[in-house]
Amino acid sequence: MDPETTFRSLSLEAAAPVAAAHGAPSVTAARPVRPSVLTPEVQDPWLVAVVQATIALTALVLLSPIMLLVAILVRATSPGPVLYRGTRLGQGMRPFSIYKFRTLRVGSEGEIGARLLQPRDSFYTPIGRFLKRTKLDEIPQLWNVVRGDMNLVGPRPVRPVFLEEFLATIPGYARRFAMKPGLTGVAQLRGGYFTTPAAKLRYEMWYLRERSVSLDVAILTLTGVKLLNRWITLGGLLFALFIFVSFMPSGILDSFYIYAFGVRMSVAHVAVAAVGAWLLVRRRHADDRIVV
Repeated sequence: MDPETTFRSLSLEAAAPVAAAHGAPSVTAARPVRPSVLTPEVQDPWLVAVVQATIALTALVLLSPIMLLVAILVRATSPGPVLYRGTRLGQGMRPFSIYKFRTLRVGSEGEIGARLLQPRDSFYTPIGRFLKRTKLDEIPQLWNVVRGDMNLVGPRPVRPVFLEEFLATIPGYARRFAMKPGLTGVAQLRGGYFTTPAAKLRYEMWYLRERSVSLDVAILTLTGVKLLNRWITLGGLLFALFIFVSFMPSGILDSFYIYAFGVRMSVAHVAVAAVGAWLLVRRRHADDRIVV
């Protein structure tokens, strides 16, 4: 299922995007926003909130073995806490603490300042890039859903350091804070880490108008497909090659065996392994260039 095709018909008649100002000065603290610029908050029915919290808590239990493994790797590969706890702005621009597995060196956020991370930045821990690419660092945010800080679907929460600039340069930006932030959303399906906030706002305003339980289910499903699609495609290709080689007639395979270091090896199987390793390396470099 292709998210681009599924959402091709999205209506995007929200406020026209305005590019974020280049060279804007860094902002370390957001000024208070006048209540008049805030859109009335959207309150979810209590049953929806309970169901989301239950789903998030169940996911935390099911994913606990993976979380334990990630926690051990984070602790073993870099000094500092396992979890990152940072301030984000949620519904009504109210600050809350967001939880992630730590992917950067301790103190990196202060050094980065009011800018996005770049693919070649050196702030990452040894496994930080891998956690970012696979989104494993986001799993602890399920606890934010349990706490009621976030929903499963909604606009991504904003760092306070960006708020003043975005409010000043993007018309209607305050309207996104009518909703709770989410783990994923339409903007994450249609865009990516480097999609401009103005472009993301169009998708977020569409979601605000059209939000429903069925739409949330569709977005969550497509998010899962998007995360798994790359690895399923690669794994399926390698599996098909391996099966093809394994079921080749023995008479043909006999001519493809070699002896190396006293071990009899199949050239065909070695070739499949080499192709797989090459594809993995290419994919890793592509991920480093696009999304980190």
